[in-house]
Amino acid sequence: MSDELEHWRLCDVLSLEHAAELLTGYNPSELEGCQNDTNFLDQFYRKIMPFRTALIGAVKAGTLKARIGYSAHVRQWDEEPGIGWGIAEDPETGRTIFFDKTPNWSETLIGVEELKRWLREKQWTTGFFFPDEDGDSKGPAYLDPKNDKYAPKLAAAVNAWTAVANDPTSSPKTPKQRLVAWLTEHAGEYGLTKDDGKPNGTGIDEIAKAANWSPDGPSKTPQ
Repeated sequence: MSDELEHWRLCDVLSLEHAAELLTGYNPSELEGCQNDTNFLDQFYRKIMPFRTALIGAVKAGTLKARIGYSAHVRQWDEEPGIGWGIAEDPETGRTIFFDKTPNWSETLIGVEELKRWLREKQWTTGFFFPDEDGDSKGPAYLDPKNDKYAPKLAAAVNAWTAVANDPTSSPKTPKQRLVAWLTEHAGEYGLTKDDGKPNGTGIDEIAKAANWSPDGPSKTPQ
């Protein structure tokens, strides 16, 4: 792997487009200069498209958390919004802003750890994001359900912490509240359900306490 591609490992957050390019094995820096190449579609984009489509679908479905970006610009004096555009006011300047209601995937941000969590769920542990892991592994041994020492509650705590702490979306909730919400959503994956299939609130609360990095009060998500 080239040194330039290795430099992308410094990123804790990536745009959806860059994430798709890295999943394909391309260096986003090199592709920037190929966008106007007549062969770009056939040579690069057709290979990127399956990854891009999968990421967009997961973001829309809510299985991959991201901060969705939108195109926007300041309204010109006689300009009217086009079809599919919304209107907002800049609270700092009072100027009118026109924004496209269609997501801009180049401006949509995904946390790298959140992306890796989603990829592990898809059992995709090869390539750029997993340089030191075996392709047949779902990650560290303690997170692999096939391991004979696998502990579901430990895996739940680790994965909940990873997902919530690296979630690029903003939330007014406390870390513990967000951990409880994540664990409740994924309760079935870690045996955190009752006999009737409903989430086990007591078990979820205990794991959330263990994973909570701010037990003494509200805290900002680590950057």
